[in-house]
Amino acid sequence: KLVGQILGVNELLYDWEHGHAPLPGYWANFDGTDDFIEVADHDSFSFGDSSDDSAFSLSAWVVFTSPTSLAQTVIGKYNANTASEYLLFNNNGYLQANLYDVNTTNRIFVQTTSVVFEEGRLYHVAMTYDGSGAASGLTLYVDGVAPGQGRGSAGSYVAMHNTSTALQFGSTVHGSLDFARNMHHIMVLSSELSAVQVSQLNSLYSAGDLNVTAQTFDSFAQIVSWWKLGKPSLDAGVALDSIGSHNGTFGGDAHIKAEYDIFDKKSENCLWWSDRAQRDRILKT
Repeated sequence: KLVGQILGVNELLYDWEHGHAPLPGYWANFDGTDDFIEVADHDSFSFGDSSDDSAFSLSAWVVFTSPTSLAQTVIGKYNANTASEYLLFNNNGYLQANLYDVNTTNRIFVQTTSVVFEEGRLYHVAMTYDGSGAASGLTLYVDGVAPGQGRGSAGSYVAMHNTSTALQFGSTVHGSLDFARNMHHIMVLSSELSAVQVSQLNSLYSAGDLNVTAQTFDSFAQIVSWWKLGKPSLDAGVALDSIGSHNGTFGGDAHIKAEYDIFDKKSENCLWWSDRAQRDRILKT
């Protein structure tokens, strides 16, 4: 028999409680195997000259598949020991950022002290760096708030180098750390965002849209590039940069996808999946 409240139509179609609500807007979709968006190398994406670093920040909205069992790239200029600069990624449920002094042996890093990601949930992730050359200058944010995090170094880090490694979303030039699911509104900024500015940026996101303008966002002038990954990118067939001229190309099966609907969901998001009914106490047997 039925127990509890009568569920509305949206609640029947989507498993809101367990993070499977529909995703509004348009998204870049990655299947977790060799999918990526690549932006050609440019000096504006490098923040070190081998002697000194300069401040910068990274930001994106993401949804993960299997976040606690995979390491997945959000954005980075990473080519393992060949020529690497920075990498923001999900490290098996922990958000992590590494800065490299050319190779992976010499690096500084920051990682959340606890798992911060769950399957199918929408997150705003950001990394800020003050350009000091020290791990203490790195800060991570999830949904506009800095969670508990630990910082450290390995080898001998002096500064990043201005390499020719391309910028990638969803994977790396090295061909590793493939991302699975969706992301959009990816930004590179040429300043260290403050905690207040990260919170402000997070608050400007609503239903798939990011209302960032010179009037609404204090650091608008510091946005180097902003890839919205929306319908214009779908129509153009490239990842359009709405600020600069650094459009990205799609690799593998990466593509822009419209809003999720019920047919894109796993069966367990449907009311008629018996185990979901049992789990969510919709039906009592």
